[in-house]
Amino acid sequence: MARWIRIGCVALTGFVVAPAAYAQGTLAGVVRDSSGGVLPGVTVEASSPALIEKVRSTVTDDTGQYRIVDMRGGTYTVTFTLPGFATVKREGVGLAGEAIVTVNADMRVGELAETITVVGEAPTVDIQSTTRQQVMTRDVIDVLPTGRNYTSLGQLLPGVNTSARDTGGAGGDTMSQLTIHGSRPGDQRVMQNGVNTMTLQVNGDRGIAVPNPGMASEVTIDTSGLSAEQGQGGIRINYIPRDGGNTFSGFAFVSFANEDLQGNNLTDDLRARGLPSPSAIKTTYDVNPGFGGPIRRDRVWFYFTGRVNRADQYPGGAFVNLNGYDPTNFTVVSDTTRRAYSRALWTDAQFRLTTQVSRRNKVAFTWDQQTRCSCLAGPGTPSAGVLSATVTPEAATNFRSPTQRLLHGEWSSPVNNRILVEAAGVYRVERWGNMPPNVAWSPEFITPAQQAVLESGALIPVLDLSNGRLSHGNFIGYNNNWVSNSFVRATVSYVAGGHQVKAGFSDSFGYLESTRYDYSPYAFFINIPGAPPFVRVINQRVTPLFARSDQDYDLGVFVQDRWTVARATVNLGLRYDSFKGTAPAQVVAGRTPLTPNRADIPLPETPLVHWHDVTPRLGLTYDLAGDGKTALKVSLNKYVEGQAVGSLVGVNAGGTGPHPVSSLVNATSRTWLDLNGDFVPQCDLTDTSANGECLAVANPGFGSTNTNALRFDRDAMFGWGKRGYNWEIGAGVQREILPRVSVEAGYFRRWYGNFRVMDNLALGSGEFTAYTVTAPAAQGLSSSGRRLTAFDPNRRVQAQNLTTRASTYGDQLERWNGADVTVNARSASGVILFGGISTGKTTIDSCDVAARVPESLGTRPLEYCRIESPFLTQVKLNGAYTLPRWDVTVSATFQSVPGPVIQANYVVTERAPGQPLVGSPTATVALLPTTGGVGGFGTDYGERLNQLDLRVGKLLRVGATRTAVNVDIFNLFNGNAVTAENPSFPAAFRRPTQIVPARFVRISAQVDF
Repeated sequence: MARWIRIGCVALTGFVVAPAAYAQGTLAGVVRDSSGGVLPGVTVEASSPALIEKVRSTVTDDTGQYRIVDMRGGTYTVTFTLPGFATVKREGVGLAGEAIVTVNADMRVGELAETITVVGEAPTVDIQSTTRQQVMTRDVIDVLPTGRNYTSLGQLLPGVNTSARDTGGAGGDTMSQLTIHGSRPGDQRVMQNGVNTMTLQVNGDRGIAVPNPGMASEVTIDTSGLSAEQGQGGIRINYIPRDGGNTFSGFAFVSFANEDLQGNNLTDDLRARGLPSPSAIKTTYDVNPGFGGPIRRDRVWFYFTGRVNRADQYPGGAFVNLNGYDPTNFTVVSDTTRRAYSRALWTDAQFRLTTQVSRRNKVAFTWDQQTRCSCLAGPGTPSAGVLSATVTPEAATNFRSPTQRLLHGEWSSPVNNRILVEAAGVYRVERWGNMPPNVAWSPEFITPAQQAVLESGALIPVLDLSNGRLSHGNFIGYNNNWVSNSFVRATVSYVAGGHQVKAGFSDSFGYLESTRYDYSPYAFFINIPGAPPFVRVINQRVTPLFARSDQDYDLGVFVQDRWTVARATVNLGLRYDSFKGTAPAQVVAGRTPLTPNRADIPLPETPLVHWHDVTPRLGLTYDLAGDGKTALKVSLNKYVEGQAVGSLVGVNAGGTGPHPVSSLVNATSRTWLDLNGDFVPQCDLTDTSANGECLAVANPGFGSTNTNALRFDRDAMFGWGKRGYNWEIGAGVQREILPRVSVEAGYFRRWYGNFRVMDNLALGSGEFTAYTVTAPAAQGLSSSGRRLTAFDPNRRVQAQNLTTRASTYGDQLERWNGADVTVNARSASGVILFGGISTGKTTIDSCDVAARVPESLGTRPLEYCRIESPFLTQVKLNGAYTLPRWDVTVSATFQSVPGPVIQANYVVTERAPGQPLVGSPTATVALLPTTGGVGGFGTDYGERLNQLDLRVGKLLRVGATRTAVNVDIFNLFNGNAVTAENPSFPAAFRRPTQIVPARFVRISAQVDF
């Protein structure tokens, strides 16, 4: 069925080709006569320079209501005409984002030639939509001290968490994940004109190609109450592009900062805690020009923008390792005279062509070409391969993307004053990978001789388990990826006065080819806490691995109905989602360094997943006072989890997804008795049984051709209602307290369902032995002295891991509850103010499942099968004001957010004194709980981050040219809050690895002409 629906939808796209004004606002209202009676048949015209067609019109219905949908952001004049009545003209109506702006009119009997002009404040309360949305208009983006990327803009909003906090653009155009109100990172969507520009990697929530701020007329950020047009319920960031116009105009933005413009916030306390050097900028600049205008007046326009963005950074505590390329010396000796740094460069060029084919048909096309090199990768989220205090330069990667190409096609047509048809599509390709350092890209940290050592395979990657430090090569492996995907959408809107129905579809399809490779097929675990001096562990990998996955479709078909009756507006939506992924027939190379005698493994075409879901969207708004100034908003929405083909292969070849390549045993560990201490394994690593200095591998299936080691239950991966989902409730009141000033208070709740769990069928729940770990006493460890329960299997087996529905074993829950109080102000005097307070707590409980599947706990002890966080509160406030007499702008952003979740990873080797573990040589036990990942939570948190950023700018005018010269001071009070800590217990527990960059000054200028 889904196949025929998709064919029909693509055929529809062939007729309507592809959309323009997707994320646009709505003008709506009621027209009455002097007695208060409604007036049907009134012609309502909205005119604005923002409209290429100049004017859009409609007619009021029998209830006197009208609605003009999908209007671009700008300032409008709304005119009401009816024979026998004086014309009413409402000027200065501001429209931004997807807001529904109510403009009512009272008409009196009079001559048609008579015009009554009303200049009044535009309403600030949306009394018809339940979507919570913050609109970053061009003037807001230009005036605030931020990094201008979607991460910087998103983290200004109360309640928003980010995977990579950015200060003043020091991190460049990072691929951050934003979450809010307990949402998951995979549910984020970053769009351009309503088209998802992210890749098929991970869960479709991020991509290496990032939006160019120079091409945006405004940016909308939706945080709650999304309509049926969206499948996921996470944050949605939508960039609305500039189209050029009938007048040639342009701009040029440039900013610069370097280490000479930065102070120092490294204190004796931080040094005592183990941080030898602070996180700092090295060089950062952003050059972003744009220019556009008419090719043919009133018919064809163009807009061009380019960008070069550099962001070189010093991660805290990162130095060159003097022994990094010495295959015979595995100690780390830091050269404190040579700080290691990340070199990052992004380039982007975009060309947009827009044409008004006819009065009712507009077509646009955009070509976007980007490149990126973070060479070395970092700092970002602390992890293997990312340069940091615990990843030395030779263990980091070059995160490179030489090709990012996006081709957009858009079309829209107001067929008449009741029907609007839109469609859009994007085709994108990308080449990217976590690649080895080389002389061409990282000459500061590798020489030709060192590169030869690395590529020879003589350099063995090392993980020091006593402090969590990675050195001597990349521990997780390099990868090279090619992704090709397309996204199409089409909608039809029918508008009749107070009633609007919108229906449409979207689809995303393409493929991913991924190769994972290593120069050394094995790595070492050394300095194992509690182990004898010469007991080490070898981690073996099958490499190289290649996998291809096809995303057949990610189809969504929806209908959204909005009906206004008196003071109430009902929003009813229904969405059908169908996702299908397939692994085409392919062959796994048999001969690899650790499987030299294995035959090639042919894999047939394999269905990976095929889900069908129907989700409702319900909303109600009510104009409490009847004056358009107080709105009650309630919504109840169900969303499906974000999904893309990347996670089906396990992100990269050999991961933990359902792809058949991943179902092979591609990695294992084994104990190594290096009794002579020469760091050379005197054993045959291709032999999985005990031999020489090496004991048998932990997983006897390593390197076999058996594809049953990792299986996925068909009941979890196929059918109706099997996809992960979440419900969201939002309830609040928004009130206009002054002209152009509104305050909103809201309660939000989110809960998840359709959890999945991995069960090793080769072991029953009774084949695990519970053992006790007593948390040692340590400062900052709230579990000090507590006895925690972990599990170890009683025998080593060839794993038969089955991923299935958690409900098979018992109940599981994850929920978030919280509240926001926010303010938005755009006063006539030029004051811009937005922000507020957000607080909430998360609870997870998997105790029922853990009782039957002990291995599902991962690193968490049994006592942490239920975790409840405290209420975590954020305070964020952003404002700007231009002193009109001096043309001086003062703006600031303030953030106060919780510190990082505290983790404590304790490595154990024994169940009890003299009783070694059976299941693996080592096990990691989390002495402090965390769910891990972005937005992960526990019960203990580090110190709060309080940061104030300030801008002072001077506006210079010469004719039609406007130049703003700005001085930004980031981290004005030079705070040094720790943003990342080492979890390795006890040697490096809570050792800072990243702090807020010290106060620095950035000089910027923007010329508009």
